[in-house]
Amino acid sequence: MSAPTAVQMNDCRETGSGPGGSPLTNRQRVRDSWRSLYGPELPKKIDRSLFIQGVGYRMQENALGGLKSSIRRLLMRAAENVAVTAA
Repeated sequence: MSAPTAVQMNDCRETGSGPGGSPLTNRQRVRDSWRSLYGPELPKKIDRSLFIQGVGYRMQENALGGLKSSIRRLLMRAAENVAVTAA
């Protein structure tokens, strides 16, 4: 996957109609951006701020690279520890 363009980033920030067209068109472009970044359909009840953070993270990850595998392992261990103590 290639890194999203500035136009795609602006599409994700759209909240209403504007130069890009009607709100329906903008919503469809946002959904298309989500699909191109994550694959599955945009969840129906996702909070807007979480959606924006998710898209922003994935765009940054695609442009600059993801976390190092050592950091990923550390985070997985921390999450497992939280799950074990919460159970």
